[in-house]
Amino acid sequence: MDFLKKAKTQVKGAVQDAQGMYGQYKQQQKQQPQQPPQGSYHQAPQGSYQPTQGHQQPHQGNYQQAPPPTQGYPQHQPMQGFQQPVQGFQQSQQGHQQPHAGHQQQQHSYAPQGSYQQPPQSPQQGYQPNHNNGQPSYSTGSYQNQYGSHPQQQHGAYQQTPTSHAPPPPPPAQHPPQQPHQPHPNQSPVHHNAPQSAPLPPHQPFNMNSLHQALADATHQPPPASAVSHSQPPVHQQQPPSPANQMTPPVNHDGRPNLPSAVSSPPPPPPPASAATNVVRGAAIPQPTNSSYPTPSHAQPPSVSLLAAVQTCPRHEEASVDLTQFYILQPHVLQQVQPALGADSLSMCAACFSTCITPYPNLASSFQLRMRTESHPDAPQASFEKLICHFALPTVRQIFYQQCVPSGTVMPLLQFEQFAGTLPTCKGTLVEQPVEYYESNRGDGFGCCKTCFELFIRSTAFEGGLVLKSPDSGWLCDIGARGYLFRALIADLEDQRPDFNRFSSKSKQRTALPFCPGKGNRIVPEGSSGPHFTFEPVGGKSGVLCQACYWDKVHGTSMEPFFNVYTQIEQQYYDTATCDLAGIVETFAMEAAIRTGDDEVWRRCLVGRATLPACKGVEGVEEETLEGQDEKNKWHCFTEHPSIEVCPFCYCATVEILGAGPLFSPITRPLRPGVLRMCFLAQAQDLDADVSDASNFENTLVWRGTMLRNWLHHGYNCHGNFYGLKHVAKAIASWPPPCNAGLRALKPVNKRKWYGNKFYAVGDENMTGIRLCEECFEHYVKDTPLESFVGEDLTDQVYASLPDGCRCCTQTRRARDELSSACQKGDFLQFSKYWAARTNCRERHEAMNEQCNRQAEKQKQALDVLNMQNQMASIQLMQGLTANTNAIIMGIGGSVAEAASPDYGQRYGNAAVGNGYLTGAGANAAQARIDAAATMSKGINVADFHSTGDTWQDTQQLLLLSKALQAEWDAIK
Repeated sequence: MDFLKKAKTQVKGAVQDAQGMYGQYKQQQKQQPQQPPQGSYHQAPQGSYQPTQGHQQPHQGNYQQAPPPTQGYPQHQPMQGFQQPVQGFQQSQQGHQQPHAGHQQQQHSYAPQGSYQQPPQSPQQGYQPNHNNGQPSYSTGSYQNQYGSHPQQQHGAYQQTPTSHAPPPPPPAQHPPQQPHQPHPNQSPVHHNAPQSAPLPPHQPFNMNSLHQALADATHQPPPASAVSHSQPPVHQQQPPSPANQMTPPVNHDGRPNLPSAVSSPPPPPPPASAATNVVRGAAIPQPTNSSYPTPSHAQPPSVSLLAAVQTCPRHEEASVDLTQFYILQPHVLQQVQPALGADSLSMCAACFSTCITPYPNLASSFQLRMRTESHPDAPQASFEKLICHFALPTVRQIFYQQCVPSGTVMPLLQFEQFAGTLPTCKGTLVEQPVEYYESNRGDGFGCCKTCFELFIRSTAFEGGLVLKSPDSGWLCDIGARGYLFRALIADLEDQRPDFNRFSSKSKQRTALPFCPGKGNRIVPEGSSGPHFTFEPVGGKSGVLCQACYWDKVHGTSMEPFFNVYTQIEQQYYDTATCDLAGIVETFAMEAAIRTGDDEVWRRCLVGRATLPACKGVEGVEEETLEGQDEKNKWHCFTEHPSIEVCPFCYCATVEILGAGPLFSPITRPLRPGVLRMCFLAQAQDLDADVSDASNFENTLVWRGTMLRNWLHHGYNCHGNFYGLKHVAKAIASWPPPCNAGLRALKPVNKRKWYGNKFYAVGDENMTGIRLCEECFEHYVKDTPLESFVGEDLTDQVYASLPDGCRCCTQTRRARDELSSACQKGDFLQFSKYWAARTNCRERHEAMNEQCNRQAEKQKQALDVLNMQNQMASIQLMQGLTANTNAIIMGIGGSVAEAASPDYGQRYGNAAVGNGYLTGAGANAAQARIDAAATMSKGINVADFHSTGDTWQDTQQLLLLSKALQAEWDAIK
């Protein structure tokens, strides 16, 4: 509390000093004659976004110039105990030289310093980007006056000497005592000391309400007290204006707001050029420090809470709404443009909102807290929704400060978001189709797509450094690739004095490096004589990185000291040297290693994926095949719930990388022959499928695996807080064992339960009997009209008649859907008809496959004979050419004459295919196609195949029949 009282006193004193200096300045200005600006000064109409129109020359007698040293605030009268002027004071020093009459009115607020002139534009015209390339947006002649730079002319009392410094420390790891309900910036906004849920009932396998209740206390809470929705203007907006209204929250060079304890010390100098790539991830986005326009509101701006100071911006990465608070535009604001924008079209994190938006209450009132989407009642409580902070985009920030703040409306942002929605998504990969793109006019090789230019370059200090190029292909967007150049670009744009020449030198250095050859490809191009270089780990550890991957994924991170050995490839390794960081999984492992600061995290994943057997998924592994396994190949299980087992591959490539290893332990029980192990982290084909419904997945095992993987990543993003994973694992462990989709027969040693019908249904001509595992019975049959008929316990009967194991009948999604539909309707005959048709098609499909295999063997033998005949013919031809060339030429002439002889009218065919074929082979092939089409209606089988004696024709006929039968099987299985 003493710290907070002291900080509050310092802030109050600093504000009073700034107000006093502002009053002195206003008194001096009243004594000077007002000089209206020469030339025209046009103001953009309220509510319209005006795109940049290129560089404009400064006005003669511009009233926004800094006062001479003899006026304003002299050097010999510095304020005692005030070393760092707050940002609002800098604004008053720059932007209030000659205030217009009536500048208190919102609709006549000042334009930014050095802003361009343009005719009024109707709001209905929307956002029209400028394509005059190579011209700055609103600078008066230098990049230093753009994008967060300080004015060049400052008094000596406030100048600072740049010194090298280390990056600022991370925000504190604990909550402020005054804000008990506010989330930590790196953790989920939840109550971490939530009470543990009660144990789940023994049988709630697929009613995920139990999971919903278990996670309710851990993931749900009301909105924090400080996160006030601005659906209505705050009460203090009716207060009279004061000099504090002209201030914006002071920020450091890295964009993080100055806490009260830092007011009495000067701000740190700009970082050196070499530190440009060491971007502080998670820092709040800085606002321009040369914003010379006043706050267009008479309200007292709300104070920035300590919570906003410790919350972090996710920057240019998606963040979970369960971990990061976001603000979005209110619905009535989104409807001001047509067509109306989506609810999440413009979102910003709470850190940026508190730091940059709340100082302007009339703009903040257009936003509201983004609430989590109500999850499915049978789904986990976490939504897994992700949003990005649009305020991290340089263009959005510039639009906000250049147009929204002076005009007092968010309409320019709405129009820009409408325009951005029409832009194609940048994939960051090699462009194969000719399209227009932007390229640096410095010849450094930097280029980007039009989408990234509009989002990151437009209206910034670097806009004049890029020019639009004619459509071309074979180029790569350096911004969309999210590599070294992207980090360097963002760091330079967020510098207090952006310098495109400095960025260009970095770009030239990076683009001179060769491209990554890709996963598994040799680094040295074939036929190249070198020299070629790579980066390798220190201490002779394993791992080889190409230069491109090192610069894009390692340089400037915590892993740089571990992989900075610049090595020339020896010629004997030209054919074998590959890049170990080219794959997606390897890249993610490196990101995990960067977070933990341990290079062995990446190395264990790399070695494990190369040596461990791949995950078998629902097929599973029988324990007798695990005899003699070493320690590295051991299976693991969830310590609290041993029934959840994980294969060595998924444990190495997923669990360990995500930092959940302490929750698992090796399986040490004795191996039993016949026991089937299935990995509960099996990966689904569709990683984005909705987990609220198991029918969205190919089997229930990958459904479980998707839920566990989602919660593993959730805990990883929570920096090791796996509270949700524990609750989900508890619920999954209470369910019956997953169905293996009939891929393996489950032997009695697995102790599975089996259900089905003991007698045939009345009127069932197909006499269908089914056998279901416990999971399928719980999910599809239990509590339905057919439970009494299909729900008979047949476990003992099945194991007595099938000692080698039994397979579940509902092996596919179609079979499960048919069974579920029949059970809901109480009509078993409906399922019986489907099952009989499926069984018949399966038998015909298996027989056709056997016939195709036999024909393939014949075709192979015929091909061998044909190759031998071709070789003999080649030898005879060479002998003939050597013996008598003239005779061969005469023979060729005779063949040509025979081919050109008149048609004597002989034709092949029949009434079905016609009689216009010149050869019998063509007629036979046509007849085979007709026969295949005719048999589709009655069901194709092996009996429809008729051998012609010609191996090639028989193969073509079988291929047509097999293709038609495969389509029938795919439709019914």
